[in-house]
Amino acid sequence: MQNKGAIKIFAILLGLACIFYLSFTWITRSVENDALVYADGVATSPKMAAAAKQFANGNTTKELSYIDSIKTKLVDRYLDSVKALPVYSLGFTAYTYEECKKREINLGLDLRGGMNVTLEVSVIDIIKSLSNNSADLAFNQALEETQKNFGIENNDDFITLFAKKYKKVAPNGKLAPLFQTIENKGKLKYNATNEEVIAFITLRTDETITNAEKTFRSRIDRFGVAQPNIQKLGTGGRILVELPGVKDKERVRELLQGTANLEFWETYENQEVAQYFEAANGKLRAILSPETLAKDTTKTADSTKVVGAPIPENDITKIGKADSLKKDSENKVADSLKKMAANTPSVNPQDTAVKNFLKRYPLFSQLAPIKPSLYSDGKQQFFTPGPVVGLAYSKEDTAKANEFLRNEKVRSAFPSKMKFMWSSKTKENKNQAGEVVGVFFELYAIKTTDRNGKAA
Repeated sequence: MQNKGAIKIFAILLGLACIFYLSFTWITRSVENDALVYADGVATSPKMAAAAKQFANGNTTKELSYIDSIKTKLVDRYLDSVKALPVYSLGFTAYTYEECKKREINLGLDLRGGMNVTLEVSVIDIIKSLSNNSADLAFNQALEETQKNFGIENNDDFITLFAKKYKKVAPNGKLAPLFQTIENKGKLKYNATNEEVIAFITLRTDETITNAEKTFRSRIDRFGVAQPNIQKLGTGGRILVELPGVKDKERVRELLQGTANLEFWETYENQEVAQYFEAANGKLRAILSPETLAKDTTKTADSTKVVGAPIPENDITKIGKADSLKKDSENKVADSLKKMAANTPSVNPQDTAVKNFLKRYPLFSQLAPIKPSLYSDGKQQFFTPGPVVGLAYSKEDTAKANEFLRNEKVRSAFPSKMKFMWSSKTKENKNQAGEVVGVFFELYAIKTTDRNGKAA
């Protein structure tokens, strides 16, 4: 065999390629086994066993179910935490767990199990929305009869059946005037025929279903499912979603069923809110370190003048010792606030000045969970114009800030119609050379009608 050498080389290369792609599966299984070991260690701890017994109240099956649910959540939490971390290095490149998961062998639902969901977009709601919920009797009667007979009389899709029902209900009726809305301006003529209107409805419905498919795909990609199968089923508005390897079905169900609403809010200006944060610093200081009130002076360095000057003496009198949650037995938040303050990270644990600064400005300062949004002209700092009223450099800071702001005493320092919202995405923090040195979340102050968050 003259080509024997070439065949051997090809076989070796093919084997190496198979080993390379199989290695991603080995790596993901290794990480997932680590997650299981971690979950087992926590779920079988004496503390967790006691909690399970208390929850089950003598029911062994319920106790085991409780522990299993804790394990599942711990595994998901572990895998979420390592999703963006490099777990497979080849020397010249490295792959994160999420990248390895995408490259692993797809075993499918038959071999791996998982979740199979069929979702349906409501075509009748799309048609009503396009007509701006027209009150025309013939139009609504045709929609009702279509809904009742869809899939029963014949195999027509919803829109085709609607066209037949409308022609039967109103032989001389015109659909075009019912769809003359602001959104459809320039897309549909007033004197268009019913056939043209049906074609327009079909086009817009297909666009809506396609957008829904993209939305589901985007949500599932963020969830981290490897090699999902998402496809439209015909023209009936149905979308098939197959998710191999999914264990937390409730989490996926909530992810797929969630609705997105576009809302517009009126915001406060950054400089407008700064004065309230200064008062909130005083309120929180009275809760966490009431002993510092008597020692507080009006001396402050230029670098801290903007970020939170001491509150006036008359405000201190208003707060007083009676305002301290230390003596307020009805407020259960005090202990948690003090524990959070005790765990506040310090630039230098040995630096007394830093500790004292945190005691005086525990909520809003350069060392507090919420950092002021500032800019400098080279000589002094100013509040950055715009709706961003604060910054946080980690999720731990946002959680701590939320805990502080939920306290009724601290919340009373702000207007009753003010509501805080964090940005959903982080922004890059760059130095003067343009290098990325970290990321941060932005805090916005929203104007509402009340503290329940109802929009004005």
